[in-house]
Amino acid sequence: MTQCFKEHECDKQLLNHNTKPFSECETHTVSAYDSTFECTDVPVLTCSGIWRVFQREAEEIVAPGILQPTIYKDPQLKLLFRGNHASYVTGFPSGMAQAIELTLASQCQPVEDGRTLEFSSNPFADLSDYKQRMAFVLRAAARFDEMLGDGNRRLLEQSIKDIAEGAGVR
Repeated sequence: MTQCFKEHECDKQLLNHNTKPFSECETHTVSAYDSTFECTDVPVLTCSGIWRVFQREAEEIVAPGILQPTIYKDPQLKLLFRGNHASYVTGFPSGMAQAIELTLASQCQPVEDGRTLEFSSNPFADLSDYKQRMAFVLRAAARFDEMLGDGNRRLLEQSIKDIAEGAGVR
C-alpha cells in the first residue's frame, strides 16, 4: 500500500491520552480564590488534533501541487468562484448559483442534520484566499470532531462505510 502521509509520533500514541510523560510536562504556579496551586500542562492527543495535522499535511502535499495552481490561481476561475459565491449569498440573480459547502456525509447534496457546512455568508468571501479556505477546512475538522462525540457519530460511521463500499451517493 502506498503511504500518503509521513510517519508521526501520534501514530504510536493512544487517543485521549497524554502525548508525553507527566514528568516532562511544564508545571507553573496559579493563584486563584486567595490560594496558590501548582498546575501542570499535559498535552493530550485528540481527534481534532490529529485531523488538523493530517489536513495541514494534505494541504501542503496535494493542494499546492494540483489544486491551487489550477483552481485558485487561475484569474478566470477565481472570478467565476467569487461571482458564483456572491450570487449565491445575495440571491441575485436568483436560482443561478450554487453554494460552496462541505458535506460531512456520503451524499453529494447538502443534508439538513448539521453535517453540511457552508463556506461563508459574506458575499466578498474568497475561497482562493488560503487563510479563508483553511478557516473553512478547520471549521469542518472541528465539526467532524464534535460529531465523533455526539449523537451524529452513527451517521458519520455509516457515511464512511458507504463511501468505502462505493455506495455513497443517495
